[in-house]
Amino acid sequence: MWEYIAEYPQTLDKQARQLAKIHALLHEKPLVVEIPSLHESLAFKLGDAKPLPENLRTAALEALEEMPESTALCHGDFHPGNILLCQSEPIIIDWIDATIGSPLADVARTSILALGAGSLDNPRYQQFDLLRFHSVYLERYFELRPGGHDEYKRWLPIVAAAHLNEGVPGWDEWLLAQANALL
Repeated sequence: MWEYIAEYPQTLDKQARQLAKIHALLHEKPLVVEIPSLHESLAFKLGDAKPLPENLRTAALEALEEMPESTALCHGDFHPGNILLCQSEPIIIDWIDATIGSPLADVARTSILALGAGSLDNPRYQQFDLLRFHSVYLERYFELRPGGHDEYKRWLPIVAAAHLNEGVPGWDEWLLAQANALL
């Protein structure tokens, strides 16, 4: 999907809406295999996030305990780079971070990826209007699956803090700023 948007930038809004539709449909799919819990996965990542100060780690773990659990299929790394556009229908790839849990946590992860990438001084991401893409994606997602804005917002700093365990160059400062909302 990223390559398609790069080649046809006028389709940015359409692709953002399509990403939201795919994500909303994914969250409605019944599970046919047993996969890890989102809460357990995030707790592990928070414990393993070396740049995360101890006070933020504690706050994130406490906030995570208060978040509702769910039985939705969550991709864990849902973004346009993991969507193959094919003739018949899009294909979602890279399922290594899939969990069962809150779809709003999965949406928060997509938001963190889009907003974080948009904050980087990286030509790879600067060719896209990621803020607009994210805004259109989020609006469409909540049209398709209304409600949950407050829960989604509570997931954002938790997911940002957990993302610190991935060691993505240039992201630590931005992610820590997002995680500071926990304090």
